[in-house]
Amino acid sequence: MLDMLPVTRIDITGLTVLFELNRSLRALGIQLALAGRIENLSEQMQRRGISFESEQITVYPTLNTAVREYRLTQIAQDVKPARARPASDAGPA
Repeated sequence: MLDMLPVTRIDITGLTVLFELNRSLRALGIQLALAGRIENLSEQMQRRGISFESEQITVYPTLNTAVREYRLTQIAQDVKPARARPASDAGPA
């Protein structure tokens, strides 16, 4: 998930990098989500004939909303968060 609140403007290079990141994440089975300041980014994308839907990017109005939705999804799927193994349990290097 990317917090887009600090992003006030994004140019074509930034959009290209964002879409490449999205494609790489999707190839790994990971869904890209953006939160905050989405209207500005959406307008810039529309001018180029692109949408969040066409790029399969999930958007949320705020970071808090995104985190809440993620947690609800995890609860609904009864997924337990992964826990890091202590270094002593890591086995031989």
